Amino acid sequence: MLILSKMNKTLKVAIVGGGRRCKEILEMVERRELKIKVIGVADINPDAEGIKSARERGIYTTADFRELYKLQGLDLIIELTGDWGVYDSVRQTMPYNVQLIGHIGARLFWDIISDERRLKNEYMMLAEKMKVLAERDPLTGLFNRRRINELLENEIQRARRKEEVFSVMMLDVDDLKLINDAYGHLVGDKVLKNIANLLKKSCRSVDLIGRYGGDEFLIILPYTDGEKAKNIAQRICEKMREQRLEVNGNIINIPIRLSIGVATYPFDSMVPQELITLADKRMYKSKQFGKTVVSVSVPEVKEYLLAKRPTLNVLEGLVTAVNGKDHYTKAHSELVTKLSLTLAKEINLPKEEIEALRIAALLHDIGKIGIPESILRKPGPLEKEEFELIKQHPRLGAMMLNGPPPYRDYVIDAIKYHHERYDGKGYPEGLKGKDIPLLARIIGIADAYSAMITDRPYRKALTKEEAIAELKKGAGTQFDPELVDKFIKCLEEGKI
Repeated sequence: MLILSKMNKTLKVAIVGGGRRCKEILEMVERRELKIKVIGVADINPDAEGIKSARERGIYTTADFRELYKLQGLDLIIELTGDWGVYDSVRQTMPYNVQLIGHIGARLFWDIISDERRLKNEYMMLAEKMKVLAERDPLTGLFNRRRINELLENEIQRARRKEEVFSVMMLDVDDLKLINDAYGHLVGDKVLKNIANLLKKSCRSVDLIGRYGGDEFLIILPYTDGEKAKNIAQRICEKMREQRLEVNGNIINIPIRLSIGVATYPFDSMVPQELITLADKRMYKSKQFGKTVVSVSVPEVKEYLLAKRPTLNVLEGLVTAVNGKDHYTKAHSELVTKLSLTLAKEINLPKEEIEALRIAALLHDIGKIGIPESILRKPGPLEKEEFELIKQHPRLGAMMLNGPPPYRDYVIDAIKYHHERYDGKGYPEGLKGKDIPLLARIIGIADAYSAMITDRPYRKALTKEEAIAELKKGAGTQFDPELVDKFIKCLEEGKI
């Protein structure tokens, strides 16, 4: 049948005969989402069930079947009256490029169409099963390593976009090899299944759990800092101690212990593989020293996370933590603070804003705490992906200050927007001109000048004169022209 060659597209169909069978066909097409579109129905009885059903659906209806021929794109006419006279009339008058099926052949046609739909449904069910098999560990039913890595990438993108914290937890089953050797691999598999079930019961619906290796599990904990993740880990270990294993019908007391390590975005890293590596190292440290869990390793970060309202001293500790990764940061932050305050006094900034500027200038780079040392200390130019990470630090710094310190709004805006440019080509928001907060414009100038006159791994420091020339070149594009003139005046008059 030629019509089968058109089955790869949606067929436009008209029906001659508006009785009950027509109504059933219209309902079937709608219910089963077949590749059929009924565009017209003809019947001399305007009250026929099929005609009424067609009108309800906005389908064209007519008393003269020949009017159907005028419908655009018509592929097929189905004659359902059962009257051979009507069938012959349709056949003799219909267009040459439209096909006709009588009321007997119509049943076969609908069987073919319906079967295609059935096969499609079966294919979709099979595809869904294949997807599950591709994403799930067959033993535990948890996400497999490939999928949990993908989900970690997704979580980093979400946390970056929403400016939120999350943690990853690496768990290792201690002495699983001894259990396998003593009782066999079937018992070892049962241990892994029990642990998987325990993790499911211990975690929230938003948490993502995966089997990362033979005896390793990875959990992604959205909205969770390192200390909260540590509490979750301790709760898991307590529940683990309550577990009993059944072997050959007998309950035996095999002490099953987990070693756990935690890493937190963005404080430990903003890079997925580095987060996993850090959590893995802390997990092995936990195993080595016989502790339940090793959480955030940097003391300054731990103090910050434990503080309900971090003081300025605690926040300054974060600068020290960043300095551990990049020895340039602390001295740079102190110089930026000095330069910013000098410019602020030159333009007679109010006392309250000067105090906010002092805090913001000191803390403007704390968002770099999550950037790998390999990037911060790289001696050459950054790759595109590396620079994209660097560009996240103003936003992350602002996120970390969501609460204290004093003059919160001034401080957060100054930190978040200090890398915006006067011409609108900066980051993270592409603000332009006076839309950039004043304190951010001040810090932007001081930050750039400090970078120019300091030796960096990728270049030597500029002289004062060379740096001034660069500032003048950037006036009106990178920098606020009025502020940069005032800053240069301070430099030339020896106020800095």
